[in-house]
Parts: sequence; C-alpha cells; structure tokens
Amino acid sequence: MPAIENISSKAAVPAAVPEVRAQGTSGRGVAQMIGTIVQGITATKPRILSIANAKPARDTYEVWLDQRTCVDPQHRPAACLE
Repeated sequence: MPAIENISSKAAVPAAVPEVRAQGTSGRGVAQMIGTIVQGITATKPRILSIANAKPARDTYEVWLDQRTCVDPQHRPAACLE
C-alpha cells in the first residue's frame, strides 16, 4: 500500500465527502465494504466511484478524504482524536 498523498494542490475541486474509488475491473462490492469502514471512521457516507478507464495490474482501490477531515472542528470524527 502506498503512503498517504496530499493532492489538495493538484485537485481542481476538493471532494465534498470521502470517496472510495474502484479502478478498472476491481469489484464494486469490495469498494462498498471499504466505504462502510470509511463511514465508520469519518461519520460521513462516502461516494463509491468506478474508474473504468484505469487498467491496474491487480484490484486497486483508493480512499479519498474530504480536505476538511480532522481539520475543521465541525468535521472532525472521533478517529482524528486518537
């Protein structure tokens, strides 16, 4: 698994909610399971996206967090306090 990457300076529009991205033929069901975990951590239901144009060698999933997560006091889930 690669390290966390802050792409806020590269993103045209920051995500309003967390996203789970399934690349290529990676299973949407697994992406939804990951989404359940993300929701449990962030207290926000993530969008599940399929990136069909991607051609990874193996199943690949990305979790994109809202740039306010753990920064904005109104958007700080308990997991940020640990």
